[in-house]
Amino acid sequence: MDWSFGDYAAAATLLAGFVFGAAIALRTSGQLAYRAAAFLALLSVLALIWINGAVGIIGSEGNAANLMYGVVVLIALAGAVVARLRAAGMALTLALMAGAQVLIGIIAWLGGMGSGWPSWPQSLIGVTVIFAGAFLAAAALFRAAARAQAAASLSR
Repeated sequence: MDWSFGDYAAAATLLAGFVFGAAIALRTSGQLAYRAAAFLALLSVLALIWINGAVGIIGSEGNAANLMYGVVVLIALAGAVVARLRAAGMALTLALMAGAQVLIGIIAWLGGMGSGWPSWPQSLIGVTVIFAGAFLAAAALFRAAARAQAAASLSR
């Protein structure tokens, strides 16, 4: 690989963010569902950023349409802050991220963005389904953690 210093710095920042996020998740809740949700969400966001930056999702990595995926990351960050990492709020955040992922895929498909690539639109549809599915799975796990937490507080 012919990586520049900036490429190594970006990779290190992404990996450090993943590790930092995982450490926070481990301290936030002892529930397995919460930890699994956080790990899946973090891993999915890491993969989304990495794939988008390395090869692009809509056409090549240089296609400006790929910048739309920044909205998914911004929803993740804003949602985590607003929800204060509480399971119920994180479930909503991940559901919104899945919706944004699908909306971006629809916009790119209807707009013919990246249509010059041989695997278009199959690759766009596949990536959209995989990431939206991962975000929805994490949302379901966060929702299960929120329900378990609510049941535990009712039983006290």
